[in-house]
Amino acid sequence: AGVWSLFLLVLESWIVGADVRAPARELKPVHSDMSMHDAIADLLPDPAGLVGDIKVAAAFIGAKGLVDVVHELLQFAGSVKIGRPLDYICDPGNVFDLVRGCMLMALFFDSKSPTIRVAVILICWMRLLEIFTSAENVALALLPLKRLGRALVPALTMTLVAFLCFTHVFHYVWGHGHKWDATFYQSFATLITTELPTDPWDRSYLELIVTYGSVLFFSVFMLNIFIGVIGTTYEQEQERVPQTFLHHRACCCLNFLLRARVLPCALCSRLVANLVTFSTLAIMAYVQVLGVTRGVYGMLSRIIFVVGFLVMLLMAYQTPGVRWAPNENHKSYLWLTTPLQDGEDQASCLCGNLLAEDAAFCSRCGQR
Repeated sequence: AGVWSLFLLVLESWIVGADVRAPARELKPVHSDMSMHDAIADLLPDPAGLVGDIKVAAAFIGAKGLVDVVHELLQFAGSVKIGRPLDYICDPGNVFDLVRGCMLMALFFDSKSPTIRVAVILICWMRLLEIFTSAENVALALLPLKRLGRALVPALTMTLVAFLCFTHVFHYVWGHGHKWDATFYQSFATLITTELPTDPWDRSYLELIVTYGSVLFFSVFMLNIFIGVIGTTYEQEQERVPQTFLHHRACCCLNFLLRARVLPCALCSRLVANLVTFSTLAIMAYVQVLGVTRGVYGMLSRIIFVVGFLVMLLMAYQTPGVRWAPNENHKSYLWLTTPLQDGEDQASCLCGNLLAEDAAFCSRCGQR
């Protein structure tokens, strides 16, 4: 679904184009050669249905965002069910996933907002990397890069404080009549892009000292800090990437099991679940084809996408008879093993610890 959402966005941007480019299209000479954009638009059965935007793309992505939010709520409910709700709340990744799903779902309510559109495009491209991490060879190369963000937090914090400090100084040096937005723009150009004054002879000595000093600080000191932190952290992450990959896989399995604690897992067989999934995909694809080529779109399309995603979500958990599925009649137990200390007897240590903790638990385990 993530790849298909990105495909719809690219299709919309390529064929339809953004509304902000409308004046440029009006200024295009009539005698100019037909572009690839126009050629593809002419091949469609009904180009008039593509005026403005492909609304079915917003409906599909919005429905995907709604199901993502449901996914997160199910995971939280599973954490509550096992008595560990704080594990979900205290994980910043879960909060980020929830906000990301809400941003995608916002297309349901305002598909014309440039802010929402830009955020959705960024989210869809970021998810493309998450899909690639499913393959071990690709994940071993991408996971160290993804984990660099946390190591850069101290350096980014220091950079932000220094930037705000110099911006405040520039606002005073450049004159109290300067607006803050103009000061921010000029300060960013000076500190980040090292844009020096073109007329230094007309500037005061204080302004020149502050300008050149801040540029040297950012270009020499801060840049070297970033390069050093990135290089050191990347080498450390590469050394422990096998453990990181196993942790990533384990987290995915844990999230699946938490949702399985809430969802019913024995409504139908795996074969029936696959048939229902493929049938739902076919219906959703047919609705998208009608929306793209004929402009057929309405509230019914949104309902079909939402129901279709929810059905496929439910069918993904239909695995009756597996050991991990919740079943009150067949309880499972988790065994924890620890290395023995020197001089300890293996049998006496194991039995003594089990009997001391819970004799009834030990007897039940023996029966199994």
